[in-house]
Amino acid sequence: MHELTCYVGACALDSGVPGAQLAGDAMTISAPPYAHFDTAVLGTVFGSRTEVVHRLSEGDQLILVPDPPEAQIPAVWVHARGGDVIGHVPFQIATWLAPWMLAGGRCGATVKKRDGDDVASWRRLVIEVTCRGSA
Repeated sequence: MHELTCYVGACALDSGVPGAQLAGDAMTISAPPYAHFDTAVLGTVFGSRTEVVHRLSEGDQLILVPDPPEAQIPAVWVHARGGDVIGHVPFQIATWLAPWMLAGGRCGATVKKRDGDDVASWRRLVIEVTCRGSA
C-alpha cells in the first residue's frame, strides 16, 4: 500500500485521524484503499438539488468537500463548479474518504453518468473520483 506524508500542526495530530502514525514532525497516513472509483451520489432530491443535477453533463468537473473533523458521522459532499450542493457520496465511502481528505488528501470528481427523473434518485448521478495524495 502506498503512503503519503502530510505535515500538520499539533491540533490536527490530536484529531485522531484513523491510520495515522507520527514520525518526527510529520504524520504519515495510508493512501486511500481506492485511488480511482465510481460511485452514485445520494441525496440529490432534497431542496433544489434536482435542478442542479439537471444542469450537469457527462464530463463536468465537480468539487468534493469533507465535513469538518468534529462531525460524528463524516460526509463527503459533492458540489457543482459554482458551489451548488448536489448531494453526498455514500457513507460507506465517506467513513474512510473524509478523514483521509481532512489529513491532506485531495480528490477530484467528474460526472460519469446522469440519468433523467425516471431513474431512481440513488442511481441518477454517477461520478468518477480520483484521489491524488496531499496538496
